[in-house]
Amino acid sequence: MSPEGDALALPQAPEAHLRQLLRRIRETLREHYGLTNVRIRPLGGGASRFSLPCQLIGTHGGRRIPLFAKIVGTSDLLTVVASQFIKNMYLTMNAKDSLFDVPTSALEVAEYQSDTLARMRKLGLNTARPLGFHPLDGVRVLLVTEWIEGTPLSRTTVTPQMMESAFGQLAALHRGGVQHGDLKSDNIMVGPTGKVFLLDVARFRESAPVRAREAYDLACLMCTMAQYQSSDAVIAAASKNFDPGRLQTSAEYLGLVRRRPDFYLTDLIAERLRNGLRRR
Repeated sequence: MSPEGDALALPQAPEAHLRQLLRRIRETLREHYGLTNVRIRPLGGGASRFSLPCQLIGTHGGRRIPLFAKIVGTSDLLTVVASQFIKNMYLTMNAKDSLFDVPTSALEVAEYQSDTLARMRKLGLNTARPLGFHPLDGVRVLLVTEWIEGTPLSRTTVTPQMMESAFGQLAALHRGGVQHGDLKSDNIMVGPTGKVFLLDVARFRESAPVRAREAYDLACLMCTMAQYQSSDAVIAAASKNFDPGRLQTSAEYLGLVRRRPDFYLTDLIAERLRNGLRRR
């Protein structure tokens, strides 16, 4: 471990390699952000992760400054490829277009996420400001954003106002020509005043129909909220920003979302959502 007592650990990484990686992260933060005395703290999550999220706290101008970062590497990329393949296969078996892109490098993943977060901010959405992405060792890439003070949706008492804010932001995102691709509890943060932030993104195939991408986004957000509120309440919140046609199209993707390992949705809740949407 590093002299500063970092809790960061990479599976099966030799100690020397781990020290080298931590040193490279600190060098990157000093070179690009002027931060010194950096502490690296891993952040846990209940859902499956495609990267290692961390809080970075460093000193600049006598102040301690927190940042959020994700370390994206080869093993994480293999997880992404496998997941995207399985989802595309499910869609193909159900006579639907494949939606999900398969990235070729960690750098491609980090660049896409940084660019999309920047587009989201330009649309006026609540999300983290991307600060940069930096290759670390030829395999891993460090994606850095501002630190958002808040609580993951999964640890919050979800209110109708929070749901309406999330659906409203998703509708604005789609109007701006952007799709999220990975809406779930771990990627939604609630600030101290109840402000809802949409974080992280995943990449769709550019050739996939826009309407299908948007329907999948909407299905993911409804399934997310249905873990905390009744199906009727979720549909009521969604219907304030999405017309009946879009709601009904999203129902076609509930089966796929239900099978994702990072959603905790019972068959009963999924069926209630599906029936409620069909009545629209």
